[in-house]
Amino acid sequence: MRALPAILLLLAACAPGPRLVERALRQAEALRSAEIEAAPAVPSPLLTVAAADPLTPRALPVERGEEALLLRLHLIRAARQSIELQSYIFAADEAGRLILAELLAAARRGVRVRVLADQLFSLPDTALLAGLAAAHVGFDLRLHNPTFRRARTSAPEFAAGILCCFRSFNQRMHNKLLLIDGRLALLGGRNVQNRYFDWDPDYDFRDREVLVAGPAVAAMRESFESFWSDRGSHAVARLGGVAERLARGPPPALTLALAEPWASRALWLRAQADDPVPDRPALPAPLPRRGADALLLGPARQGLAARSRGAGLHRRAEGDHRRRRARDRAADALPAS
Repeated sequence: MRALPAILLLLAACAPGPRLVERALRQAEALRSAEIEAAPAVPSPLLTVAAADPLTPRALPVERGEEALLLRLHLIRAARQSIELQSYIFAADEAGRLILAELLAAARRGVRVRVLADQLFSLPDTALLAGLAAAHVGFDLRLHNPTFRRARTSAPEFAAGILCCFRSFNQRMHNKLLLIDGRLALLGGRNVQNRYFDWDPDYDFRDREVLVAGPAVAAMRESFESFWSDRGSHAVARLGGVAERLARGPPPALTLALAEPWASRALWLRAQADDPVPDRPALPAPLPRRGADALLLGPARQGLAARSRGAGLHRRAEGDHRRRRARDRAADALPAS
């Protein structure tokens, strides 16, 4: 324990100094594109319902993993003004890269995009973070409570954080929230990682979320703003590892492409996210371990119908029965509560 003060001084010295941070910020600002693409937002019955009656509380449960991923893509593509995403874990795996690509596309068509992730288990690749910091003026990324003001926590830094300052080190941000245009909020237990969307071939979590419209959304946005403006939330260009990378010059080009089999599933999901029509083709081939489910968004009666289809989880007869029942129960997806 006698060596602990020396270790802490060494770790503190690794944090970027003010001059380095200023160079990194100038570099990122100079590189950020301000070009706005003429790409319209996709029509969304969900946003239409929320905007038509903003004073009525509405809620829609989201149960299955891949349906939650499809819903995110649809909402991001439907946003016209703003997107706020808050997550405890934001992995740089296939689901994470897919969502990042969609968020950047939204920023390029003029939507203000803000992403706030807890630093400890989020986006540890400093080259990726540097590229995101320099991507577009409409895209901002902050990390909450970074260990020793660094973007990535090494094993020695993790241990030092526990030994020296556990109280502050353990103040993690566990919020999981997606806000769209200040009208809709998706919240619950899902982080941004393959295993929360039935995309991990070895191990997936079963979780639950709720899509909310109405007066409660304003309170959720206030909560996001309080975390975003908190002194513990830092723009990634200010953090060790990223600041040095930016100060050396332009970061490498962002590479968010997916390999198979995720590339095919992402292509299918993107097609569904653009097209809110109930009747859709079957899911593509499942991932190696098992299949996944998808929420299919489409208008029904005065609102939106949600339909779940199994892929490899049930026998075909059971799947047909479930689809018949879903069609029979088609109704507004955001019922007034």
